[in-house]
Amino acid sequence: MIVRAGIDEAGLGPVLGPLTVGCVAFRVPAAGTDLWKALSEAISPTHDRERIVVCDSKRLFSQDKGVAPLERSLFPFLGVEKGTSLAALLEVLSVPGREDLARYPWYQSPPLTEVRLPLAADPEEIAELSALLAKTMRDAKVAFLGARARASEGHAYDAGSREWEGRFGYLSWLVSGLLAETASANPSADLRVLAGKQGMRVQYEAALRRAFPGAFLWVRDERPDRSEYEVAREGAPVRIAFLRDGEDASFEIALASLVAKYLREALMSRFRAWWVEKAPDVAETAGYGLDGKRFLAEVTPRLAALGLARESVERLR
Repeated sequence: MIVRAGIDEAGLGPVLGPLTVGCVAFRVPAAGTDLWKALSEAISPTHDRERIVVCDSKRLFSQDKGVAPLERSLFPFLGVEKGTSLAALLEVLSVPGREDLARYPWYQSPPLTEVRLPLAADPEEIAELSALLAKTMRDAKVAFLGARARASEGHAYDAGSREWEGRFGYLSWLVSGLLAETASANPSADLRVLAGKQGMRVQYEAALRRAFPGAFLWVRDERPDRSEYEVAREGAPVRIAFLRDGEDASFEIALASLVAKYLREALMSRFRAWWVEKAPDVAETAGYGLDGKRFLAEVTPRLAALGLARESVERLR
């Protein structure tokens, strides 16, 4: 059995909100299967009114467009139907530490069990696209094996960044966990994993040794645009490549980027809604750059009255 997987992140750079990492996996008929081509009856890498768009999340999402394009593209894969709760989606994605997220007030009122999906997309269109995708995958002898994710913010993000010597080290740790879970879920498969490069990093051996402790690991290639590794295990090896601009080169990475981006934006929607209620005079923010810092400067004087520590809101590392 040949399994192709993709991993990508969203929210590494902001000063507010969660860092999220998505992972997807497919059983494919051949190692070189290009899923954009194999599933072209249902999938398009560019804007298409009739098919599901799978591309870099940065091209599909903007604050002006909202999350509807992400839901339209992602929910047919995840099987999300009208009325599914955001809490249920976190379970579908096997997000650990869900009880830690519940400690933040913006996820308590209303609780995530009462936040219904889709947030913006048309459920009937999602159902139609789901049927088209299922038929196309059957015809192509492709099976979607599921998605996993990580979400970390506030105290957990700062603790992880301290332990792993910065945000890139923490991201590597999150990625290594997803790699280990994907390999464990497919113990005898010929597993090919593609992941987006983390900044300008070229070497990923340390993260892979955390994912596969004690396994023999080959460094096949390490270049600015592509770093390749192979991990020996009983049955079939695991081949892993980290790609620069991987969302444009790999269907699997592109879909993983949609998982990560949607999870971040769905959680950020609760953050923004809570602050609109508590501080209606403060303009909303997506959490990035100068606008994120502007938001922090405006809400910081109110934190004590709301019973919040600054580190609950701001990333300190």
